[in-house]
Amino acid sequence: MTIDASNRKEIKLVPVVVRYFVPDIGVKVKLLEFKSLPGETAEILSNYLVSVLEQNELKEKVVGFCADNCNTNFGGVKRRG
Repeated sequence: MTIDASNRKEIKLVPVVVRYFVPDIGVKVKLLEFKSLPGETAEILSNYLVSVLEQNELKEKVVGFCADNCNTNFGGVKRRG
């Protein structure tokens, strides 16, 4: 599962993409939802992601999550160790 935000002035567009494997076909990629959100804080994004997972009955099936360009996940410039 992947999520990323594209900013255009005050508009925050957030796609949710899922990648999965089908034995007879191979790897498939699907866009689950593409929505404009009021911001891109961790709380807004996580609530949005959980709601999309629940709507598509995928909450118990996710094995990985990817986000792009967010050094705050790792402490940014203030990290230690």
